[in-house]
Amino acid sequence: MVRDLLGCLHARLLQFRHIDSVPCFLLTHDVCDVLKVEIDDTELNAIRDEICYKLKSGGYVVKDGIQTSFRCFKEFLLKKTDQKMKQLKYKRKYTTTMTSPNTLTQTQLTTTTILSQATTVSSPSSMTSEQHKQQLI
Repeated sequence: MVRDLLGCLHARLLQFRHIDSVPCFLLTHDVCDVLKVEIDDTELNAIRDEICYKLKSGGYVVKDGIQTSFRCFKEFLLKKTDQKMKQLKYKRKYTTTMTSPNTLTQTQLTTTTILSQATTVSSPSSMTSEQHKQQLI
């Protein structure tokens, strides 16, 4: 997905950092911070040479487009995650409140059971078993 939306350079950096899931990406403060640290690694150096400008002092500055595209991608994923969570909450709320007229929800069933038990305990059993079943239904 990253390769398709952002490009090969972005995907290589995420792969190097072992950021391989949306939650891991969203929890990473700055994906590009590893490029600014003096680490002697041939793979990182190759990525750094393509993604950064090398300063005369020997340091590196990440190209603006790379940094901005990661920021935009993070915002996009946060919005999508938020939408997904809202849909799940709505779906959960909708399925718990939506029942057919002949179906009892768990709360209704529990309340009915407690009330019927209280009725049978407090009064003599003057109902037949068939009447009792009808009352529960």
